[in-house]
Amino acid sequence: MNHLRRATRWAKRLVSSQTTPAALGPASEVRVTSDLKAWCHGRPGASYQVVSPPRHIQRTPPHTLEPAQPSDLAHYLDVRAPERGLAQVARARLMNAQGLIHLPDGSWVGETVALTPAGQQHVLAAKVSAGRPWPRQAIRQRGRFFSALVIGSSNYYHWIHDIILKLWRVLPLLPGDVRIIVPADLRPFQRETLALLGLGAERLLPYREGEAWELDELFVAVPYPKPIVEDAEALAWLRDCCQTAYGIQPAGRGNRRIYVSRALDGHFRTINKPEIIALLQARGFEVCLPGRLSLADQAALFSDARLIVGTGTGLANMLFAPPGAQIVQWQDEAHFVYALWTISAALGHAYWWLRADTVPSAHPGLSDFVVPPEKLSATLDRLV
Repeated sequence: MNHLRRATRWAKRLVSSQTTPAALGPASEVRVTSDLKAWCHGRPGASYQVVSPPRHIQRTPPHTLEPAQPSDLAHYLDVRAPERGLAQVARARLMNAQGLIHLPDGSWVGETVALTPAGQQHVLAAKVSAGRPWPRQAIRQRGRFFSALVIGSSNYYHWIHDIILKLWRVLPLLPGDVRIIVPADLRPFQRETLALLGLGAERLLPYREGEAWELDELFVAVPYPKPIVEDAEALAWLRDCCQTAYGIQPAGRGNRRIYVSRALDGHFRTINKPEIIALLQARGFEVCLPGRLSLADQAALFSDARLIVGTGTGLANMLFAPPGAQIVQWQDEAHFVYALWTISAALGHAYWWLRADTVPSAHPGLSDFVVPPEKLSATLDRLV
């Protein structure tokens, strides 16, 4: 009898009347909704509210001893950031663990994957094609939901930046019965960040790859929080949440020098690590492996940081450092990553970068680094 009841409940959750993504044509024909606010206007079961108004962001260039800055840096120096909003949509479909959302009219929500319409079309054309064949039936999920699924959500930076920071000013607007859709295999830092925002296990609904869910009501926060529109207030909100939850007293000025190691990662590793660690330890640096620390321990450690050196996602812990901390990151100049500089600029830190030589890593298309010790020493001399 129990088996029969379960089978009956399962059957009632299946719906197949709506056109499925599997019926779509080539990638070039993928339809993208680039303005969810306009899409919601006058549409039954849809609504939109402004979370924060447009902003004007001005930045000064990062510091470097290199002869030239990256060629596209100018795009980041004077930016008009769009307003942030929260849309409520009925009968939208969540299509995969990367958070792709398929609207009832057959279009995809572009503002969940990129900032500009061109970028949205580019990303979704590739992702929709890669996702075929999509499930031909969607599982009906009754109730109200908010999706915490995003491209790269297992990555520390992307989880913090693209999901947790998105909840700034949004969380208080969500009704108390809204459940948060999360990856099925939540990592410890993901559970920690959700918990410190008051989102315990009873509010979470794990999603498993391979299913399509049709949701009675879905709340969608837009736009995608790209580094170019970094928000200083959102960063301060998350820092304050962590410090309050973990009882951390903000330092007036940090004292510690921290080297963020990527020894536990598969790319962006420092190939000449022994040489670089010896150089840094001689200057009073301690080695940090963020992946071995809880979020609380990372917040406590970096709250006393004066100088942070390294590269990769662990540098995002500069969030907890006192304003005015100094950041040194080595980069592949041919593929300059702006994400950590924009965080640094928003937090009031002093950011320096230097060009490192690259070698192929174990991950196709990604590199490891050979850091020139003389260049790193010269940069540190300028700082200290």
